[in-house]
Amino acid sequence: MIQALSRILELSDFDEQQRSMVKLITEMQSTNPTELSQILELLHDYAGLDFGPTNKKWPQLVGLLVSKIAQIHQKSALSWSPPMLQRVAEIYDLVPDDENLRNQLLGLLAAVGTESALGIWEKRLCEAPPQIRSGIALAFAPLMHHEANLTQSLFDQLFTRALGHLPVAAAVLDLANYAYRAGILDPHPALGRVEQLSELLGHLAAQMERIEEGNIPEAWDPAQISQTVSDAVALMIPLCDAMALIEHHPAIGKLNQTLGLRHRRLQTEAAAALAKMGDENGRKALIGLAEHPNVRTRVLAYADELGLGSQISLEYQGDIATAEAHLATWLCEPEQMGIAPSEMTLLDNRELNWPSYEHPIHCYLFQYTYGKGENAYRNVGISGPLTHAFAADINQLSKLATYAAFAGWQTTHQEVFSLPFERAAEAMPGIVSGLLRLMNEQEYVGLQPVALGGFFGEYQLVASGKTQDAPSSIHGTLILNEEQADWIEAGNPDAPIDWQLALDIWRGQRLLANFNSLEQFG
Repeated sequence: MIQALSRILELSDFDEQQRSMVKLITEMQSTNPTELSQILELLHDYAGLDFGPTNKKWPQLVGLLVSKIAQIHQKSALSWSPPMLQRVAEIYDLVPDDENLRNQLLGLLAAVGTESALGIWEKRLCEAPPQIRSGIALAFAPLMHHEANLTQSLFDQLFTRALGHLPVAAAVLDLANYAYRAGILDPHPALGRVEQLSELLGHLAAQMERIEEGNIPEAWDPAQISQTVSDAVALMIPLCDAMALIEHHPAIGKLNQTLGLRHRRLQTEAAAALAKMGDENGRKALIGLAEHPNVRTRVLAYADELGLGSQISLEYQGDIATAEAHLATWLCEPEQMGIAPSEMTLLDNRELNWPSYEHPIHCYLFQYTYGKGENAYRNVGISGPLTHAFAADINQLSKLATYAAFAGWQTTHQEVFSLPFERAAEAMPGIVSGLLRLMNEQEYVGLQPVALGGFFGEYQLVASGKTQDAPSSIHGTLILNEEQADWIEAGNPDAPIDWQLALDIWRGQRLLANFNSLEQFG
């Protein structure tokens, strides 16, 4: 194990390193204290090397092994000596603060869960917090499986030291709300600080008001504005929840201030908190928010919890409304569009036999719009078997091709794959040369082979090209096998359908055709 790991870390090609590491950890089912200590020494030495600005991928490689060690510990409770824990801390210090590996290492310490491990966890979390917000849950999640570690003393330390870093503060408060809601701690761990937290909610609401009004410091660039809003929202959500759980009625004014913002998610959380404290204004606001697709799912859940479901129009509780809500909520995620669409229109809905589903499932296609007029951005997303939208503009696709794009993209199977053309030419020269001859017989211009696809024992050559020479040429992707050649246009040059999505469409059409009658797509 140690020798194999050492060889992997010495490889110069990252892709080869990654493949070898995946193979190693797949085969790694257990470890012992001696081997674990040696692994940590190797990782420490590796993290301490000067990789330079051109090689920023090493934290991804180390993260694979750290996650595996955490999994093994959770199954077999490994023994951790103080020097081993110190090595973890030192590796953490060597990792750049903008790498998710820091969250993974904190998660490992939280999984170990000893007093020493949690001491290191708390110190690093508060004094050198990770900067990757999206991964912060990795640092906290293991504590939810170790109820004995969720003590008032731990929360006192965290509230004292972590409130200055908003992403960490949000995670701490989420954990405190969980501990109270699950009956692990009573009273609420934040009860002694409820006035401070109520003031913090008001401060953040006022900050959001200024941003919504355009009262923003001149030195702030769009990225800083976006991050400020994201951090504020992430903390205000558990703050609203905490005020309701503690039933802190003096915070009603701050909650109404939050309800007055234009941010739909914050309106929803404030309305729900007010409703839970018996505030009629909160109840009415919550019922009214059901009309907005991006918060509808959450509104309906809160309404059911509060016994208000019967007061919400059935128009917002049907299957189409629910499907619309799922897609709108997905589009609001920071990793997607980040905000709710200004308009959504149902394009098509039908029951289909969908890959990987045993029974027919209802599928919904929506066109979503951002902005108005000629400059509006429009695209198509799906809800039902999956919730997804592409960066590529797929407005021009037929209904069958649109469903196929999502079906092909979602499908994973060992007999469905693609290889870069150069690698395929080396590995399967006979197959590639035969397909190249067929490609050269096609009447397209500038064809460049980019990949070889595999689809349940059949091979397809994938090539990029255009229909004819400029000025009226149409760019696209040619996918051919021994029986036929299919051309898929790239479409919008500002958001083209690339060869990978074209191959997904090609595959999806065949998958859907195998299980459905194509006449229904007329």
